[in-house]
Amino acid sequence: MTTAVSARILIVRSPRAGSRRRAEGLAAALRARSHQVGVADPRRSVGERAHDWDCVISVGSSAAAHIIGYRLHRRGIAWTADLGAQNVRAARGADALICADPETRQLVFERLGASAVVAADGDPDALDHLLQAVLERRQPSPRRLRILMIGPVNSSHMEHLAMSMHDRGHLVQAGGAVWRGGLPPSSLPGAGIPISVMTKPQPLWLHGLLRRFRPDVIHANWMPFAALAALAGARPLVAMAWGSDVYLAGRASSVANRVALRRADHVLADSSALAHRLVELGAARERAGVLNWGVELKTFTPAESPSERTALRASLGLGDAPTIISPRGFKSLYNPAVVIDAFQRVRTTLPDAQLVLKHHGEEPPDLGALSGDPRVHVVGHVPYERMADYFRAADVCVSIPDTDSSPRSVWEAMACGSGCVLSDLPWVHELIRPGEHALVVPPRAANVSEAIRRLLTQPDLHDTLAQNGRQLVEQHRNARAEMDRLEALYLRLAGGAADGAASIAASSTATSSPVSVRRE
Repeated sequence: MTTAVSARILIVRSPRAGSRRRAEGLAAALRARSHQVGVADPRRSVGERAHDWDCVISVGSSAAAHIIGYRLHRRGIAWTADLGAQNVRAARGADALICADPETRQLVFERLGASAVVAADGDPDALDHLLQAVLERRQPSPRRLRILMIGPVNSSHMEHLAMSMHDRGHLVQAGGAVWRGGLPPSSLPGAGIPISVMTKPQPLWLHGLLRRFRPDVIHANWMPFAALAALAGARPLVAMAWGSDVYLAGRASSVANRVALRRADHVLADSSALAHRLVELGAARERAGVLNWGVELKTFTPAESPSERTALRASLGLGDAPTIISPRGFKSLYNPAVVIDAFQRVRTTLPDAQLVLKHHGEEPPDLGALSGDPRVHVVGHVPYERMADYFRAADVCVSIPDTDSSPRSVWEAMACGSGCVLSDLPWVHELIRPGEHALVVPPRAANVSEAIRRLLTQPDLHDTLAQNGRQLVEQHRNARAEMDRLEALYLRLAGGAADGAASIAASSTATSSPVSVRRE
């Protein structure tokens, strides 16, 4: 919130000693922030005075206190649930989740798939920040939109969109599934954006979320979520495809995609190639457009000197040697075996070269003959901002999937001055000129290794690609400009923009044009 609000808060605690101590610690922290706090236990009737409170916080490892929180929430009171180490599914419908320590936060994520904010008893800041965000959602304002984003709640793509709109002053609610596979809990709750984890039956979950939040616009990320939203009658609906949800869809998924595309009020893709495919599947041409994720240009910047690149490598545990990064993961779609084979070929003439392999699984992948090789660095989850250091440290970035649609990581690598080797796919040719912005090759080891070797042995070629790539990102992939266009679309669909306001289909760049424009 822009200004702090003094709230009336009821803490409902379980009768156990641990819950009493926790409730007293939270109450003291809130009173230190000038909130009015009352404490009760589930045996005491609080329902008849529900509207004496702005917010209820349920505390306890048993379900009793959380059931009271749920009942008050149904009566319109904001609800924050403080979770212990138990699997308390009654707390899933809360506006926000908190816990006492990082260990409990991880346990909550593993057992519930939910993201909690760590709020220690003696530190009122995190608790007050979250509380202010929860209370803000209860205050209507004609100057901001209520935006519901559904999809994979711990995906960096969805987090990026949600936080961008939150930072612009809109009220954002996230909901959907938790993607496992090594991804961490969502960072959205810590930023003041609550999450509702999807439960079965999924249509009832979504109907309940729509009823409680009353959004002005619904943005569905990843086509299965768009199909769910379309079947639930969510309007106005923005359906956004990410790539493999369309290109690798089976028969049943393709049918669901067609339903979503025909019912959505607007359809988005991050490349013209993918947008054209959505039109072929049934999206109305005038309602389809291109929106890229964009790059945070102040975060993703090139190394200013060779000494800075050396220091970056040291900070990442890498040697000061020619460095290749493969950031896409180990799914077969991304051809990791080809990357490894290409690297082995490069090593025959450049034995000091080193390879950084990014993976998203919970266990490190089996590298076969390269296992234990000191020149091969396998990296798991990396905080988003930290990826900029890896791209700055790398001379070459390799992205050679079989199918793709304008991947965010490629543009970020370009912004950091890394020379890119890309597989020859339709999205590449929308903006990228082979030999000028990147080297474009078939995803075969011989071709990939030769492109890597050229970038590592021809400094003039590398520098030309690095400079041109950075300029291309600045001109066409500025995250602020992309989010301006997304906000304009939301306003138009919600009826909050003036007649003739810019829409997502209005842009001066070729790939941001409506899909009726011929691709270049």
